[in-house]
Amino acid sequence: MSPRERYRAGVFLPIIDNLVAQLNKRMDCYAVLNTRFEIFRNFHEKEQEVTKQAKYLAQSYPKDIVEEQFGQ
Repeated sequence: MSPRERYRAGVFLPIIDNLVAQLNKRMDCYAVLNTRFEIFRNFHEKEQEVTKQAKYLAQSYPKDIVEEQFGQ
């Protein structure tokens, strides 16, 4: 195996694999946040859907948001 191939297999590809894994992990976290805060992007939707999204957000942060007051 040439030094170039050894570097590629032993250093470059593991770094790229780790980078891709970390980016996928971040993307999953942002997808969860996007779902939780979707209410702020969808005010044009029906009132029932907005209320449902408000309740979901309140349930996601029970210590910070009182569901009964937020979902009115």
